[in-house]
Amino acid sequence: MHPLLQSYLEEMPLIAILRGITLAEATDVVDVLYQAGFRIVEVPLNSPDPIRSIEHIASTFGDRMLVGAGTVLDPAEVEAVCDAGGQIIVSPNTDPDVVRASVARDAVSLPGAATPSEVFTALKAGAHGVKAFPAEMLTPR
Repeated sequence: MHPLLQSYLEEMPLIAILRGITLAEATDVVDVLYQAGFRIVEVPLNSPDPIRSIEHIASTFGDRMLVGAGTVLDPAEVEAVCDAGGQIIVSPNTDPDVVRASVARDAVSLPGAATPSEVFTALKAGAHGVKAFPAEMLTPR
């Protein structure tokens, strides 16, 4: 496991997903989450202006929280997130190119996986863990 991920998960073993957050809301929402004990936040790339939100959150909270993106689908998006200060890359699928791009940037890589083959593919590519996705379809419920 990536040491940065492990240290933040020890403080709070949950990741806040800021689906649909806007740049105007970002600071206040993340401040409330921080006060509640969250140490990892993810802005899905299908949110409004996600790269600017990640950049703003990372510049404000990056020394106290692990900030990054979800719904990351290709290596170019990994580059954009990391250039904005993001340090965690979460994907809904297992794409070895995305995993390798994340690892190359020393970002935490958490691809989605639903089968043992996907888990092993992710780990072989260098992922630091996997996101059980879609979780509601996996057992045990």
